Amino acid sequence: MRTRRRTIAVLGTLTLVGVLCVAMASIALARADGGGAGAGYVDLVRGSQVLWGSDGGGAHRVLSSVATTVTAVSPAVKAVGSSAFTMTVEGQNLKAGATLALFSGNVTPYTAGVPAALLTTPGTGLVKVFNPGATSSTDCTSTATFTVTRPTLIAVSPSSAAYGGSPVELTLTGTFLKTGLDFPTLTLRGSGLIGFATIATSGGVTQTSDTSMKGTFSLTSPIAAPSGVYDVVLTYGATGSVTLHGAFTVGPTLTSITPNAGPNSNAALGFTLTGQRLNGLTASSLSLKQGLTTVRTATGLTLLLGSTTTMTGTFNLATPTPVPAGVYDVVLDFSTGGSARISAGFTVTNPAPTITAPLSPATVYAGSAQPLVLTVNGTGFVPGVSGSVIRIGTRATTNTTFVSATQLTVPLTAADIATVATVPITVVNPTPGGGTSNAVNLTVAADTTKPVTTIAGADSAWHNTPVVLTVTAADAQSGVKTTQYDINGMAPIILVGSTITVPADGTLDGENTVAAWSTDWCGNVEDPGADVTVKIDTVGPKTSGTAPDNVKTGREAKATFKYRANDITAKCDFLLKIKYKSSGKVARHYELDNKPTGKSLTYTVKPNLAEGTYIFYVYATDQAGNQQSKLGTDTFKVK
Repeated sequence: MRTRRRTIAVLGTLTLVGVLCVAMASIALARADGGGAGAGYVDLVRGSQVLWGSDGGGAHRVLSSVATTVTAVSPAVKAVGSSAFTMTVEGQNLKAGATLALFSGNVTPYTAGVPAALLTTPGTGLVKVFNPGATSSTDCTSTATFTVTRPTLIAVSPSSAAYGGSPVELTLTGTFLKTGLDFPTLTLRGSGLIGFATIATSGGVTQTSDTSMKGTFSLTSPIAAPSGVYDVVLTYGATGSVTLHGAFTVGPTLTSITPNAGPNSNAALGFTLTGQRLNGLTASSLSLKQGLTTVRTATGLTLLLGSTTTMTGTFNLATPTPVPAGVYDVVLDFSTGGSARISAGFTVTNPAPTITAPLSPATVYAGSAQPLVLTVNGTGFVPGVSGSVIRIGTRATTNTTFVSATQLTVPLTAADIATVATVPITVVNPTPGGGTSNAVNLTVAADTTKPVTTIAGADSAWHNTPVVLTVTAADAQSGVKTTQYDINGMAPIILVGSTITVPADGTLDGENTVAAWSTDWCGNVEDPGADVTVKIDTVGPKTSGTAPDNVKTGREAKATFKYRANDITAKCDFLLKIKYKSSGKVARHYELDNKPTGKSLTYTVKPNLAEGTYIFYVYATDQAGNQQSKLGTDTFKVK
């Protein structure tokens, strides 16, 4: 069967949901020979227009089957809100009285006119044509779909324009911006002092593709667009509309800033900003920016009284940290939204540095191995990878540390202080601005003195507990590098901290010599150093005693007792006791202090003891406080 094309006027767009079948205009079937309607050779006509004619040979085909086939429709896409349009349907066996519909299971057609209310919902469905007498959805086979879609706006370029500027062509990107989109209009709309208003309409829209369209706007006619943020609105068809909110900015214009450069040591740099339509921006802010990054914001931004073109303010370029030197955009972010910019409008320069004497340290010593950090004080120092650099002689250091705008530090290398010399120290600040400071000399001197070490905490007494000595070492030039010590000439030990402990564990009983000496950073060794004697005694004395053979009773009877203590110390305190042998109770005791050791001593007394057997005990405490380690005793009788 030959494919036929039928063009049908549509009263509006089609809704594509539910079971709705949308009817188009009815078509009359007329005989080609002018006879009445009915079966036979026919033309499909509407009024005097032949819509479905005979074949090229002049023969007419009899249409007898109710079954139809739909293969294509044109247009196949329309936007939500479009106006009435003409749809062309291509297919087979399309008869007079046929109904055009979107079929969803119901063969009952909707034959009335299509209202605009049916054009509000996006969707997609099959287009079917049912001949008179059709009773089932199978009476039409369709592969043609019709889509009602909603266009979208994604972006607009450019996104801003200056107040009172020349006409601007906007390029919009989105979807479905051409196919199925009739009678498009682009408008800028905003809410300002004049209320919600259309402030500019495109003088013509070019539908480049489904993803792009263009329109040109005048921002001065019929009215001047106030500063602010505006929606971009696309309208089309009868009621269609889509909005890109807050997509376009109309702002004041900036002309200049004076001065247009300043050092990052200035904490109160006043400036004058000029432009157009700067009034009404009291809530706005002015910043120095690199791209989208704000590096510093002005304070005290004020519109000159009665002016619309001049503002004043102050930049603090120094604190809390100096603004890195470089070229920055001057950006006015205004209260109604958007911004105005002077690209590369302001240059932050580095100040010229100065050094204040003295350096710290001001003098170092040649050949010193001590790690030294040079501190330089002054003004105008700047931070950052490209900040201030300390120069030692002709060497520009690579590891200068920025402490503050008034202080820098850098480690000194062995090469910096290898020989006796006077070395000029300068600070270099990079461009823009910057420069080299005044020079202050670092003295590299020769170290000809040796360290001096002292030991405190030793005395002449004997000790049975550890003795802690305090060591102090000093060197007036390069300083003390290490201190060593030994005890009784044993292997030297490097002192850690400032104390030496002489142990009382029995290994050093006797008189011990503790020596200490130091070496400075230039290699000068103290000789002989300091030494002290420490006496350690951890063992008690060994005692012995001898009682007389016969001791008589009576008050006047005398008895001579012998006693002795052997000990490392020279003297002991003795306690002589006489105890009853039977009970162990003390009958008599005698305290004899500070008696010599290592020799036999005698003590004669009138013990006045009753007859009986007694034991003589010799107790002793040495000068270190140790009690006897061996007790001497002897038994005797009184008659």
